[in-house]
Amino acid sequence: AEAEGPTEETPRVVASICANCHGFDGNGRGEGAFPRLAGLPSEYLSATLQAYTNGERHSGIMEPLAARLEESDIEEIASYYSGQPLARSGSPAAEEATVARGRKIANEGLPKQNVGACIACHPLDREVHNPNYPFLAGQPADYLSLQIELFKNRRRGGTEFSKLMHPISDGLEPRQKREVAAFYESAEKNANR
Repeated sequence: AEAEGPTEETPRVVASICANCHGFDGNGRGEGAFPRLAGLPSEYLSATLQAYTNGERHSGIMEPLAARLEESDIEEIASYYSGQPLARSGSPAAEEATVARGRKIANEGLPKQNVGACIACHPLDREVHNPNYPFLAGQPADYLSLQIELFKNRRRGGTEFSKLMHPISDGLEPRQKREVAAFYESAEKNANR
């Protein structure tokens, strides 16, 4: 369950800016438009906030907010949210057939479409997860689908690794994007926390 309000450990900048969309505990506000930040790697969160600050990643919401942040704020936000436990989302499960097709794409890729296995960069096991990439298990499917589309349109980036997503987003058909997103949203229950 989402934290109702700030605790003694909640940084001022999180309470005053971030929690409005991402929640005090980083598990979001129950809306698919906002990513869940709890437990994401600190390195990834810092790089993402820097990208918004530098205008390398675009968002009408995040760019003006990030522009107000000092370097110390960015590090404090990244450290705080990376240390928060990912809670169960309670999102309604997608149809099992949709999730199964997404699981197959995530695990095997689509070689004929030049799409590699998603799991190679976004595994479900946090212990083997590369901190430069986001941990996707439990992220809202609507949010993930949008991000894939933004990559395809070259409107999503900001880190030195973001270009790795271009061939993937180019190769996925719209239905397949939704299937992969549904798989990752549903995968939270199987992810190594």
